Amino acid sequence: MILVKNFVVFIPALVGFTLGIVIDYLFVSKFIKNAYKLRLIWPASIVIFYSFCMFGFFMGVPVFNFLLGIPIGFYSARREVLLEIGQDQAKNELTKASLFGSILMFITCLISASIALNDPYTASGIKGMLSLPFTINQTWLTILVIIGGIILTIGEYFLITITSKITKKRVF
Repeated sequence: MILVKNFVVFIPALVGFTLGIVIDYLFVSKFIKNAYKLRLIWPASIVIFYSFCMFGFFMGVPVFNFLLGIPIGFYSARREVLLEIGQDQAKNELTKASLFGSILMFITCLISASIALNDPYTASGIKGMLSLPFTINQTWLTILVIIGGIILTIGEYFLITITSKITKKRVF
């Protein structure tokens, strides 16, 4: 109330906050408990949606899409534990999740590479952004894109696997 000069604003804000908590308790908590029982197409669709959003938000730079491996690994671990999946099947599920994330990262890198390599101003943009004292030619840009894409794709596989294993050890 100290920060609000008009008390009329405080009451609707408090009502909205309270309704949000009640709705969360009644509906969202039940959904979250059952979210791990969903067919895998739904969480995969959510990850693909967020991948598009991150790709657009960061203007085609796929480095930030790499971070989507963390929720994929977390979801995979929680699903395994909550559904009491056996060890052999859990290993298979984790491999599928890691491959899914890696394939999504590979596709993201391909799209990003096609944009970067077809834009005549990419090299000068990188030079200006990083204040490089030298000029980047098309060959170096191509090498950078290929090596970066390989590192991100392979790294995504390991990020998902490591996140899942850490989640199982620390959380459960």
